[in-house]
Amino acid sequence: MKNALETFLKEYKSTLYRRKERIILPGENTNYVFYLAQGFVTQSILSPNGNQFTPYIFAPQTFFPLIWPPDEEIDNYEYESLTPVEVSKIPKEELSEYLKINPQAAGIFNRQLTNYSLELLKKLETRVFSDAFHLVVLTLLDLIKLFGKYEDRTILIEYWFTHHDIANISGLSREVVTKQMTKLAEKKLISYKSHFIVIDDFKALKTELEI
Repeated sequence: MKNALETFLKEYKSTLYRRKERIILPGENTNYVFYLAQGFVTQSILSPNGNQFTPYIFAPQTFFPLIWPPDEEIDNYEYESLTPVEVSKIPKEELSEYLKINPQAAGIFNRQLTNYSLELLKKLETRVFSDAFHLVVLTLLDLIKLFGKYEDRTILIEYWFTHHDIANISGLSREVVTKQMTKLAEKKLISYKSHFIVIDDFKALKTELEI
């Protein structure tokens, strides 16, 4: 985190969560925002038929939740630790007041909010105007940004994402994801290494999204 926020954040005690622990429950009325110092946190929601959708994964040195509904409205998203995490819990009002008098800190926060909005918009556009194959490609490209480790000419996604996980992130069924991942493997764009996804041709994978 930039210096504009370091001093402010030191005033708040950090809490550790193990992997797959709920941090904010669906419908929970919280007046706090969390700063994620270490680890990754998923934002998920359940559909009326019980399917889980994970539209966003928060990376280290970011805040969540970013959308603060009015008091009379309910946030139905669940926030859960994907990995072990360290977070600080900050009253929304105190953060808001600090951002008002610290333009540099406000700029950092606004950039995160902008990136968050753009990523969700990109996913929505792909879902509306493209097909399942391209949506899976977009999901893999997003996971590379967060978990990609470059190894010679390949990229290893350093977290075990199952087809079910990718289905949750893309908003597709597991069966559809498996079919699209098979297509990618047949094109020699991806492979697997001890259950981890390997991107064998990153440039070609990006090109698929443009087709």
